[in-house]
Amino acid sequence: MNRSLLPEVFRGLPVPWSLSDSIQRRDALTALSATADQRSVALAALEHSLAFMAALGPDEDDDEPNPYPALNDPFDEAWIFFGKDLTTRMPTFRDADRVSVVAWLSSRRLGG
Repeated sequence: MNRSLLPEVFRGLPVPWSLSDSIQRRDALTALSATADQRSVALAALEHSLAFMAALGPDEDDDEPNPYPALNDPFDEAWIFFGKDLTTRMPTFRDADRVSVVAWLSSRRLGG
């Protein structure tokens, strides 16, 4: 079964709001015309993002061990090297699913 790894509110965002690469997303958004329709999409994206973040709740203790040991400090530090490859393989939020992530991990020999 190929499940998405992101909530539907993010997968459903139109391009350029759903571009995985933050720099590409920023550049594409900057190039948009400031129309009423674009403002509506922007406000909806903001509303969905804020609602999702609020539902996560407070981070009560930053000293707790990482609940995702696969995403440990070395991975975090190496993100700059992984980021470009990930956005090439998964250019939009909708592309971030289990099959794509497993394929990426396997290609990088990171998958167990």
